[in-house]
Amino acid sequence: MSANSQVARNQSRQTFDSVYESTNPLTTVAGQRVVEWFTGNSLNTDRWTLKLNSDPSTDPVFNGMDDSVNGGFKFLMTNGHEGTYDFNNKRQYNYDGAVIIGICKRNHADGIFGIGFRGDRDVATNRSYTRLFIKNGSNNIEGMTADGSGVTYFDTGVTSDGNLHNLKIELSGTTAFSIDGVLKATSTGSQNETDEKVQPNFFAYGEGSSQGGNIIYLEAYNT
Repeated sequence: MSANSQVARNQSRQTFDSVYESTNPLTTVAGQRVVEWFTGNSLNTDRWTLKLNSDPSTDPVFNGMDDSVNGGFKFLMTNGHEGTYDFNNKRQYNYDGAVIIGICKRNHADGIFGIGFRGDRDVATNRSYTRLFIKNGSNNIEGMTADGSGVTYFDTGVTSDGNLHNLKIELSGTTAFSIDGVLKATSTGSQNETDEKVQPNFFAYGEGSSQGGNIIYLEAYNT
């Protein structure tokens, strides 16, 4: 094998410390960046805080590390209830210049699981958030933008299933939704896009007795 062939072979096996570094040179520094691998014995609760949106008296069915290969963090809610993990209202990300990437899956036929950015979660009337989520049944994965005046949904055309998917949302005045490295939907800039500082989050919604999903990786950064 020639020296050049060996170099090419080694480069093809190159590994990266994050998804960001696989597509961006290290000389391009991402601003205000967080990387979470969801490994170890427990969730980092210095970073992630649980918020029960639907009914504060309803605890998750399960929220903890999954004892399986690439299990990550498993998060299940009961029928009709939603739980969200976020940064406890520390909103360090720009609504018009930020990216969030998550590798996750739904683990039941009737659950909804996804990632997103959200605004001030302590304002009762707040609907300032952006999401990309794996839906129940045979429906497609959907994106969503929401502000105080309403909600817009985006059909990505990607069939929902129980497999791991790479979900990506990019905020830049418009909102771009990508799945497994392919752009699938983009807002127009006038479709209820988030208009305040945001924080990363992942969430589970139950449409059955014990529904939700698993997340094994999350990354967010300002652009």
